[in-house]
Amino acid sequence: AAITYTALVKDAKGNPVKNLRVSWATDRGTFANGNTTSTTDNNGKAVIALTSTQAGSATVTATPGTGSTATATPVSFTGDPATARLDSSNISVLPNRSIVANNVDQATYSALVKDVHDNPVAGVTVTWSTNNGTLAPANQSVTGQDGVATIRLTATAARVTQVSAKLGNTAAVNAPLVTFIGDQNTARINTGDLAVNKPSIVSNNVDVALFTAQVKDVNGNLLPGVAVSWQTDKGVVTGMAPLTDNDGKVTAQLKADIPGSATSPDSVARVTAKVGSATPTNAPDVALVVPPQSYRGTDITYTTTDAPKSAQMTISGRTGTVPGSIKVKVTITSPNTSLAWFSIVAPNNVEYMVKPMGTAQPEAEKTYTVTLPSGVSKSGVWKLKMDDTNSNNSSEHILKWNITL
Repeated sequence: AAITYTALVKDAKGNPVKNLRVSWATDRGTFANGNTTSTTDNNGKAVIALTSTQAGSATVTATPGTGSTATATPVSFTGDPATARLDSSNISVLPNRSIVANNVDQATYSALVKDVHDNPVAGVTVTWSTNNGTLAPANQSVTGQDGVATIRLTATAARVTQVSAKLGNTAAVNAPLVTFIGDQNTARINTGDLAVNKPSIVSNNVDVALFTAQVKDVNGNLLPGVAVSWQTDKGVVTGMAPLTDNDGKVTAQLKADIPGSATSPDSVARVTAKVGSATPTNAPDVALVVPPQSYRGTDITYTTTDAPKSAQMTISGRTGTVPGSIKVKVTITSPNTSLAWFSIVAPNNVEYMVKPMGTAQPEAEKTYTVTLPSGVSKSGVWKLKMDDTNSNNSSEHILKWNITL
């Protein structure tokens, strides 16, 4: 818009002076039609109009003929709301680094609104939107005298975040991307985020169980680059990496070498993992299975004229059930007893054939594999039963036997 200036020229007696040329000057803008002079009318008034495409203060002076110069009150040109516009180069965000997704740390966005002549425009409403987090206050802000509107963003979800701004019904303009990250100050391992790949291992210092811990913050965001400490009450647990990976995961392996015997039970290892000074999280228990052990039964002394005989042993302290089969080793002082048969009676009091009658054992020592159904306890009374139907041989024999499970 144009600003009109009027200079009233009078003589020494206060009378209006007509037909006098007045020279005008300004430090901002241009006068109408490029004129810098105007002539007083019959009332002694000289008029001129000033326009500017540049916002700011303008000071205009008027000099009548050879008289003294007068200075008008300064005026201000402002940006034109009718041509207000916003582009991505005029949207900024601070800080322009990663921001913790704790609903406290925030990113502050600034949008500079300009008119067609690049002047800042005050009093314009900017509408904001985001794909993550919360904008405050509300989702609108108004430009100040500097043409800048600001808004703040907080979030609890860790992710790359896009904020956009627009004026009225114009297309939205994207701000620079920011990245919200998990809050390491609230790092933790939840019970459901600590797992193991198998329920048991053999205590032979070879078999391993692999544990995986996933570290998250209080809002469930994955936390890479976090140190996790491991502990176990049995065996040795070793971390496989110093820090969590990009998925917040880290692994450790457990080995054990606990000697087993007829009286040593299978045991359970309890592994924990924690971050910093947080309360340790319990992993699922891992059974430490005693390696297969050999148990010696009572010898059987017999002649072929004897009735069927049996001997027994008692296994105690072994937890769990037989894993499918056992090994039965039989040593006979006189081999090739093709007419003899052997059977095992398990703790469930069910008899399982070891060597049927009519199959020879040409060696003095032979190991048989006996398949057992599921659910047969390791601990309890085990018996070996035998008979030899060769009634023509009355010599004495000794049968030694072991089972391995």
